[in-house]
Amino acid sequence: MKKIIFLALSILLLNCSSDNTDERTNSLPTLTTNSITNTTTSKIISGGNISNDGGLEIISRGICWDLNEEPTIDDNILTNGTGIGEYSIEVQELNSNTEYYIRAFATNSLGTSYGNELRFTTLKDITYEVLFFEFTPDTGNNTSRLKYDIKFINPNDISIRGFHKITTNADGLISSNIATSSSPCYEINANSSCTISFDEEDSFDIGMVNSIELVSVEYNLEN
Repeated sequence: MKKIIFLALSILLLNCSSDNTDERTNSLPTLTTNSITNTTTSKIISGGNISNDGGLEIISRGICWDLNEEPTIDDNILTNGTGIGEYSIEVQELNSNTEYYIRAFATNSLGTSYGNELRFTTLKDITYEVLFFEFTPDTGNNTSRLKYDIKFINPNDISIRGFHKITTNADGLISSNIATSSSPCYEINANSSCTISFDEEDSFDIGMVNSIELVSVEYNLEN
């Protein structure tokens, strides 16, 4: 009888020891925060790289950011699936010329751990100045003429790339002149400006226009 009792106690102690060992081998995930890329006035791209899930399934992963240091999942977050490995996330609707702190995070059943903290500042807004805008409905040779010069100003310490959009109203007809990557001012050097010039005549044969007004000027940075 004593041998049977001793054997039962041995098995019980062995099972308890095995359970404690399993608990000790499980841990919070290990990860790093990806570098900040594609910074604009309102967007950035970051993410994380989970190298170890802690022995438990990653049930949530993503990035968190805030105006204060050490952001957590109680602040601004975006998630990106589950599991270990590298992932990338685009953060949108940020304020221009604003400093933020960001960290990647990963969660398993034991809790949430964070990657290294990064600090970034969004770009300053690209401003513009209308140097000249003039429409002549009748130039005297059966044509009308639109002419303007608009200067875009890059106040940032880095070069930027983007597309301008000039919207006009011609007697109730709204139209936009949208730039391409080959257009002037697609790239503007750091702390400098660039001026686009437009000067075009149209024949009355395509329809008489009495007035053209400038509606809006935009400059959207390339992602």
